[in-house]
Amino acid sequence: MNNYNEYIVRITDILGRWVWDKTYNNKIVEATQIIKDSNLVVAFGNGASCTLANHLVSDISKNSNTMALSLSLPSTLTAIANDDKFENVFKTQLEWITSLKFKQICVIAISSSGESANIVECLRSIHNRPEIKIIALSGFKSTNTVATLADISFFVNSNNYGIVEACHGIILHNIINQVLGVKYENPVGEAIYK
Repeated sequence: MNNYNEYIVRITDILGRWVWDKTYNNKIVEATQIIKDSNLVVAFGNGASCTLANHLVSDISKNSNTMALSLSLPSTLTAIANDDKFENVFKTQLEWITSLKFKQICVIAISSSGESANIVECLRSIHNRPEIKIIALSGFKSTNTVATLADISFFVNSNNYGIVEACHGIILHNIINQVLGVKYENPVGEAIYK
């Protein structure tokens, strides 16, 4: 089997398991409800995970009545990293946001390894706050720190960044489609928005 086929086979295997996994489906339903119930959705990640977070925020902001923010603006990240340290770039922003006293905040943290120091630092600082619900997407090791700090954890059982990131994109699209009430009425799978 060549690399292309192996990549597709591995992603298809992971996705195929999720189709029949009641735990996965229940987590999608629960994550959807948390987002719908929140006054604010905040998403963040590093590298490709940052891109996924930004895409999610765009979809929520554009298509729903929920306020959504990305903590990944380059000017803010570099200013905090320069004045403090990189490990605090997300934590500092969430401290600013939580001081505004939203009733419920949904935090979506995306880390392929689940061990990114700045994401771990941020989640530790908000863990167990009653107004904050944490949804985490991670991979590599099921007991990674990000997964253990989350209220809902979506773990991708792979050590390959590309596979983990592709699956994270699918999970996020699945959640946002549920939030927006997307119906799949076309037999070839085209999404039809309500």
